[in-house]
Amino acid sequence: MALTPEEMEQIPNAISNAFSELEIGIFEDLIGRIKENNEITGTAEYDIFKLIQLGESEKVIKNYVRKALKITYSEIEEIFGDVFETGYNRDNDLFKAVGADFIAYKDNEPLQQYIAAIKEQTRGTYKNITNTMGFVRQREGTNTWVPLTKYYKDSLTRAVIEITSGSFSYTQVVKKIINEMTNSGIRTIDYASGKTSRIEVAARRAIQTAVTQVAAKVTEQNMEKLHTEYVEVSWHATARPTHQVWQGRVFRWNRGKDTNNKTQDITGNQEYRPIIRGDSKIIEVRPDKKVDVKKINTYPGDVYVSGNVDIKPRALHEIYTNTVKALKKWDVSKDRMPEIRILSKEELKAYGKYDAVNNVVYYIPEIANKDIVGQKGVTEYHEMWHMKQAEKFRSKGWNITKENYSEYIRELNKECKKTIDVLGINEYNVGKISDYAEIKYLRERYDKVEAEYITLIKRNGGKLCQ
Repeated sequence: MALTPEEMEQIPNAISNAFSELEIGIFEDLIGRIKENNEITGTAEYDIFKLIQLGESEKVIKNYVRKALKITYSEIEEIFGDVFETGYNRDNDLFKAVGADFIAYKDNEPLQQYIAAIKEQTRGTYKNITNTMGFVRQREGTNTWVPLTKYYKDSLTRAVIEITSGSFSYTQVVKKIINEMTNSGIRTIDYASGKTSRIEVAARRAIQTAVTQVAAKVTEQNMEKLHTEYVEVSWHATARPTHQVWQGRVFRWNRGKDTNNKTQDITGNQEYRPIIRGDSKIIEVRPDKKVDVKKINTYPGDVYVSGNVDIKPRALHEIYTNTVKALKKWDVSKDRMPEIRILSKEELKAYGKYDAVNNVVYYIPEIANKDIVGQKGVTEYHEMWHMKQAEKFRSKGWNITKENYSEYIRELNKECKKTIDVLGINEYNVGKISDYAEIKYLRERYDKVEAEYITLIKRNGGKLCQ
């Protein structure tokens, strides 16, 4: 897409400025509230003051957020409309030069779908940025991220204590808090990685990522149509140090031969399938729980995500890919790929669950976070082993139904008990596998003990120490 490096650099400016103004507004609001408590002398008086101030500040912050998002969403509509269309239409000259047919922007349906998904994804990113605002506070050489509301509360409390106790003057307290806020800046946190970023930096990065994804997609489409194999990467002064090695060089394009759902764009950057939600259906998770899920049109097979789940493209990619890898590892035909349903933890009340009656696997998005599950992929491999167990019974002529499911579980547990007995797993050492395995052993759910052993011990080439 024929956008110049200068145009690419300018695109995020309005959005970045909107978030800078949000930051300044919050700074000024907090300092103003500290000024208001200068005359407070009693604890009871302060408690009333704090409640009022926190309530008022919440309203003010929401107004700043609404203003920033209004500007942001307006800019997104312009960028994903007029700006992209202008850049796209410039490529018409390339097609004319070689006598090739050019598809008008309005007629390029695959590109329209892709852009719509990226736009939705970007709006969600900005909403997440404003929902995860806070400050980084340094104490004894350690940096700790503090959510915005808590920072307000802590700062007001600290100011009153330090001023009323005579430890610091009002001027000293204000100066100290201003310095702390300035050094930190309002930051947004990625809970998956624990990394924080200045809010205006995160805002700029979000739209730059979206623009780069669309530009790369258009370029790839053009290269396919023009049968081009080589590409020259542009150069610009503000590139990251890690990206500078790519600039001004010519590369041969591998035409996206990377596997599964992860592709490589022409710059070598990793790109994940956008999440485009399609048709919805109501599913019954439990007799007392029904959930509205939507099909993800950008994935092969049947992948559904609950309307209550906001999952990132990378997380969905990892969950899907790990499921495929687990099927291959356990020698289960990919043609038997189960329907994947991603629910919230409140809806599922477990990390994962395999439904042998309907050949459906359930996950929560948090399993893509190794800080939660210990190591990525364990849930997918565990649940696919349960599918392996069901497939063995199906190969014996079993048709697993709702009516005979209890019988199936009884027979399965008999088989699994024989297996774990041979492996030497008993009530005294089962805890070495996992706490979960120990609990399930005591409840005589040997099918789950087997799945835990295979997933956590055998898959990694180990064996249970007796």
